[in-house]
Amino acid sequence: MSNSKVSLSRDDVKVNSSEVAPTVLSLKKIDYETLKLPSIPEDEKISTRRQSLSERTSAVVKNIRRQSIAVTLSFWASFRGLFFNLLASLCFAFIGVLVKYTDDVDASFVSLIRFVEMGILGIASVSSLTDQPIFGTRNVWIWLILRGITGASANYFRFLTIQLLPLANAMVLLLTVPVFTTIFARIFFKEPCGLFHVIALVVALIGISLTAKLDAFFGLDHQHDVPISNSHILGLFCGLGAALCQTTEALILRHLKNVHFAVILFTSSWVAVMELFVICYFSSALHVPERGTAVFIIMGVGVFGFFGQLLFTKAISIEEAGLISMTGSSMDLFLAFLFQITIFRVIPDTCTVIGSLMVFSSVLLISLRKYLVTLTHDHPMRRYLGFILR
Repeated sequence: MSNSKVSLSRDDVKVNSSEVAPTVLSLKKIDYETLKLPSIPEDEKISTRRQSLSERTSAVVKNIRRQSIAVTLSFWASFRGLFFNLLASLCFAFIGVLVKYTDDVDASFVSLIRFVEMGILGIASVSSLTDQPIFGTRNVWIWLILRGITGASANYFRFLTIQLLPLANAMVLLLTVPVFTTIFARIFFKEPCGLFHVIALVVALIGISLTAKLDAFFGLDHQHDVPISNSHILGLFCGLGAALCQTTEALILRHLKNVHFAVILFTSSWVAVMELFVICYFSSALHVPERGTAVFIIMGVGVFGFFGQLLFTKAISIEEAGLISMTGSSMDLFLAFLFQITIFRVIPDTCTVIGSLMVFSSVLLISLRKYLVTLTHDHPMRRYLGFILR
């Protein structure tokens, strides 16, 4: 009985194995067929490879573009103040050229048109103000009026100087404003003024003497042995008058530092218009120029004057005043000599070049001192150039 049980169990095992075996084989076959990857055509492989290369190239280009934008923004943030100042100097240089072309028109009339345009363009600036009255508060009215008077006088004398003297000589006289400003700031605002300022002032005065040619006071130019006209002497005094008026204007602006620029520009422009209208009336200059092109040139003076002042104010609000003064003086003098030689075909003589370099070096040192004062005490430039601060 035990044997039959064993055989039966063996038969059962055989039967079971015969029934299971085909199933296992079929499962292996299914697994093999499901795991077998389909073949990819060659054209699809090439397109996939090209797509991958295109994606990598696009990523590289985007990275380069992102880095170039970052470098450009960093460069712009570092030098935008100087860029605005260079544009302002270019506008002021164009004003000198345009005024020189209108030497047959009275300087008071040119100044009048300029301030009228500045007053009209200033309306757009004051229209956006909400926290300040457009004519300023009562306690600054007298200073705004004085600013308009000094600004109109400085502009009138400036244009006279440009019309009477060569462009480079006139610009040298007008560049002495920082030197005179330092002296007057010492007198009125008790700002520091040491031995260095005195030396810079003496150097500037010697440079002015060489540029203006002291022998003009004796009525003879020893270089060409011809009498010097009265217009040369008048231009010299007008240049010094413009520098003094502009110095006074700078001191008034320093007093009005808490007043919005748009208010100062708008109010002082119309005060200047009234003053220049009186000058034009008594000098019989209230008439349209005979040359048709002179009208457009005079209008260009007003436009360049407004945008030049706007760019200069923008530059001074971004960058240090000393650095702005240095770069502005350099560009003004360089453009004056460039335009005098290229446009007006006037070659400066030796005295003019030496005097210009002396005045420029004086202004440059004064501006450099202002820049050093703004630096920290442990700054390397302040340590190496400490003698300038004396």
